[in-house]
Amino acid sequence: MNLRRVRVRLTVLYPVLAAVAIGGLAVYAASAGRDRILDGAERDAVEVMNDLAVNDFDAARMPANNTWYVHWDVEADEYWDGAYGDAWVELPLRTIVEMTGPDWPSFGRHEFQGATWLAYTRPVGEHEWGVTALDLEPFEADVSSLRLRLGVAAVASVALMAAVGYFVAGRSLRPARRAVAQQRDFIADAALELRTPLAIIKASASHALSRNRSADEYAAALHEIEHAAERATIGVGELLDLARLDAGQAQP
Repeated sequence: MNLRRVRVRLTVLYPVLAAVAIGGLAVYAASAGRDRILDGAERDAVEVMNDLAVNDFDAARMPANNTWYVHWDVEADEYWDGAYGDAWVELPLRTIVEMTGPDWPSFGRHEFQGATWLAYTRPVGEHEWGVTALDLEPFEADVSSLRLRLGVAAVASVALMAAVGYFVAGRSLRPARRAVAQQRDFIADAALELRTPLAIIKASASHALSRNRSADEYAAALHEIEHAAERATIGVGELLDLARLDAGQAQP
C-alpha cells in the first residue's frame, strides 16, 4: 500500500470538492451582489424623480442633473423637452418615452460615447414624462470590485482547504501507517522465526551428506531435521491461525 500516493489523492480531493462548493457560492454571491448594486442604481434614479415630485417638478426649486421634462402629444403632434438641471449626455428621449406606457414607470439601458446609462422614465401628467439618467460606470466598478474580492476569497479558501486536506489526510492515515509498520515487523519476526529451523534442516542435511556415516549418525541428523521441521510447522500453523483470525474465519 502506497500511503504517500493515498495522501496525495486525498489532498487533491479536498480542494477539488471545496472548489466546487466555494465556486458555486461565489458565483451566487457575485450574481446576488450585482443585482443588489444595480438595484441601488435604480433606487437612486427613483429618488431623483421623487425629489422632483415633492417640489411639484419645479426645476427652479430642485435642479437635477441629467433629468428632463418631456411633453409629447402624438395626437396633437406636439413634442418638446427641457432639462431640469445640467445635462451632459444626449439620450434618445423620444424613443425612451415611446417605450414607456402612459401609466407606469420603466427602466432602460442606453449607450452613449462608450458609457452605459440607466434611464428611468415616469409619467408625471397627461402626455408628460420625467426622464433621469445615471451613469452606470461607478456601479459597474463596484460590481467588478465585488467579483475580484469574491474571487480572491475563493482562491484563498481553496488553498486553505488544500492545506487542511493535507493535514487531515496525514492524521487520518496514521492508523494505516501503524498497521503497515506492524505488518512489516510481523513479517520480519516470522521470517526470522522460520529461518532458524530451515537453517538447521539445511545444515544437518549437508553435514550428513558430506561423507559416509554410520547408521547412528544418520539417525541423529534425521532427528535434528525432524525437530527443526516440527518447529517450522508450528510457526507456519501460527501464521495461518493469525491469518484466519484477521480474515474473520476463526474465533480466538
